[in-house]
Amino acid sequence: CWTSNSDGTGISWTDGQILKMKKFDTDTPFDKIHKYYEEIRLKTEFPILLHFRIATHGGVSLKNTHPFMINQNLAMAHNGVLSGFGSKTYNNEVSDTIDFMKKILRKFPNTFYKHEGTVEALGTIIGTNKFVFLDNTGFSTIVNANLGIEDGDTWFSNNSFKSRGYRKGGSTTYGANKSYCGGYSDYYDDD
Repeated sequence: CWTSNSDGTGISWTDGQILKMKKFDTDTPFDKIHKYYEEIRLKTEFPILLHFRIATHGGVSLKNTHPFMINQNLAMAHNGVLSGFGSKTYNNEVSDTIDFMKKILRKFPNTFYKHEGTVEALGTIIGTNKFVFLDNTGFSTIVNANLGIEDGDTWFSNNSFKSRGYRKGGSTTYGANKSYCGGYSDYYDDD
């Protein structure tokens, strides 16, 4: 994930009460990110959200690095391109994910990600994009999980991890207790 998506890495996790987040810039060696992830994995029984960014909209910066906080109790990461949102120039600071989050997701009720109908409708709206949500209690939801890949207890947003030789972590579908990766981790995700 990191080799092909190195425009920033972010990790979100919880102790079951407080949602935490750490972001790494493009100069951070992968070994340091991996060590940090492994330390978190030992401390929590809950899913971990790990995102490796490739910039498609908005500049390369910590501000545009996933995951993002929708509110103090909910983090999200995204894989794909949200047409009509953000700026397509690297000079502009607005990513498609931040723009969608501010214009759409922050207007939803606080527990929207826990309602199956809302999650299904959101999946229809975003097409082939994928969203992962992790809250402070450890509840996780993946929108369009069927478009990703499950490998053990880790869900990947795409298959680029297979050729890179690194995988670890995991959450899978609506309400699952796993981790995520794919430019995201225990959810991995590659944008």
